[in-house]
Amino acid sequence: MKNLSLWLGWMVLGFSAMIGDAQAAVFGDFVYTIYNDEFLTIVGYNGPGGIVEIPSEIDGQPVSRIDGRNNHAFFQNQTLTGVVIPGSVFEIDNCAFSGCSNLESVTFSPGLLQIGYEAFKDCTSLSSVHIPEGVTLIAGRAFYNCTSLVELSLPNSLLSILPNAFAKCASLADLLLPEGIKGISGRAFSECDALTEVTIPQSLDSYLSAVFVNSANLLSINVHPLNPNYASIDGVVFSKDLTRIIECPGGKTGSYTIPDTVTEIRSFAFRGCHNLTDLSLPAGVNSIGASNFDGATSLTAFHVDPENPHFEDVDGVLFTEDLSVLFSYPGGLSGDYVIPATVREIAHLGFSDCTKLTGVTIPDSVVSICSFAFGGCESLTSLVLPDGLSYLGASAFKGCSGLLEMEIPSGITGISSSTFSGCTSLRGVTLPDSVEIIGMEAFLNCVSLEYLTLPAGLVFIEENAFSGCSSLTSLTIPAAVAEIEIGAFQDCPTLESLYFEGNMPEHEPPLFEGTNTTVYFVEGKTGWSDAFAGMPTVKQLVPLWIGDFIMVEEGARLTIHGAPKTEVVIEASGNPASGVWGAIGNFTLESNGEGTYTDTMVKKLGIRFYRVRRK
Repeated sequence: MKNLSLWLGWMVLGFSAMIGDAQAAVFGDFVYTIYNDEFLTIVGYNGPGGIVEIPSEIDGQPVSRIDGRNNHAFFQNQTLTGVVIPGSVFEIDNCAFSGCSNLESVTFSPGLLQIGYEAFKDCTSLSSVHIPEGVTLIAGRAFYNCTSLVELSLPNSLLSILPNAFAKCASLADLLLPEGIKGISGRAFSECDALTEVTIPQSLDSYLSAVFVNSANLLSINVHPLNPNYASIDGVVFSKDLTRIIECPGGKTGSYTIPDTVTEIRSFAFRGCHNLTDLSLPAGVNSIGASNFDGATSLTAFHVDPENPHFEDVDGVLFTEDLSVLFSYPGGLSGDYVIPATVREIAHLGFSDCTKLTGVTIPDSVVSICSFAFGGCESLTSLVLPDGLSYLGASAFKGCSGLLEMEIPSGITGISSSTFSGCTSLRGVTLPDSVEIIGMEAFLNCVSLEYLTLPAGLVFIEENAFSGCSSLTSLTIPAAVAEIEIGAFQDCPTLESLYFEGNMPEHEPPLFEGTNTTVYFVEGKTGWSDAFAGMPTVKQLVPLWIGDFIMVEEGARLTIHGAPKTEVVIEASGNPASGVWGAIGNFTLESNGEGTYTDTMVKKLGIRFYRVRRK
């Protein structure tokens, strides 16, 4: 199986490279190319649409492929309502028909071997698909979000269905998996809400977790009794020896007790089981995989066998046995919650999708909040993080749309990717000086964010960090910032000014798509010109002033401060009221913005007053 997948993957990459070197030609409404007089590939279509028949040959040469990776032959063609693909075509490449939202029918012919990645993604009018014998692999997202797909016929030649191939096909009510299929990847049929029952054939030997995740009305996943690798009990999928629970159907309702034989709950096994109300774990469970209970929004309690040496439940909340890790808070509970003082870590997805949770008290003992820990807690309005916190994972508060303000403690050195993404009510965040990185999409679509002070130690602002912050009016970029990635400030329409305190950082345009701002930089800092990533710049002059003034043997020594490398003139006067000043010397300030000058005439001329100006 692995060898077949590798060969097919090489075949797609190989053809794409070949086509890049070939010359395009026109035949009727079609644009095509030929590589080495062998593989004729359709790379474009210029016709009126409707039902289109792909020619089986052009000038006596068979049409072999429909391109997508390089040219997207029919990509997002809204005039196409039907397509007939001849038997000469053995590959439909990536994205070939993606986004053809008016495509109602597609006719395949024997001879087709592979349907590529996102080949028919978002073909939302497509109602039936009959894949011919000979096809061995359906690539990832091939029919993703084909929301009108009702009828699906899969060939006996099919060996593998890759991730998300039929995800979000919400109208697909009947599914017959062919005998002979070997592998189905994760999410292959996720969010197929019309499915109520499916059967896994005898031949399947690779069932990755979450094949049918978030299929809300799926009540039973049956397994052929002669399958040597998997079994099902009450519609739930297990390993054949019943030691691993692999997937619970998303429509499972009420209480569920995991069998005593189970030692491992695989990742995603209960994800999206929105009608499950309580879950009982046996004494033998010693491993619970990632992303297991998010989306179980009706779950109100975990019950752990008292003899289990690895896990414990307290008031229905799931912990490790020593109560040091809060593993999962039931998504159906409402109100406020006080975390026990024994807890040091809030696990990945610990409170995820707890939409009724209004407040959480986190004890000082907590040092780690893992990724997505509070993701989707839309009713949470405030949260005080403990001073000893040293780790804050990616997407920790993503989608907490009710969160108003947040103060990050000094032990945090970076704001991870998507930490506050989608926190649409967040007005302000206080960051400590210890923060050096603001991660990708850290504040994405924080549409209410008005005030934010970036710390002096900040070095790196990643891709789309502040994209969509539509209430932000100004921001000061500290001098230590060395790099800003693409899209960092895109779609910030109210951002009127950006103040840079240091040298021009490395940056990857476009930074400001959908944003019209003025960039201010400090006199004496390097790299600046009249524009920065397409935005106009304004130089801010640094005031000159006389700092230390001491008498030395040579005379009066003055220390001048200002912008680095500024040329200055020292002037002196015996009587400032007279308005008479004379230049007594000039020099250039050092790279640190300082310089000294000694007036050797002061001993002869007596009391003198001094001032400094630019040359």
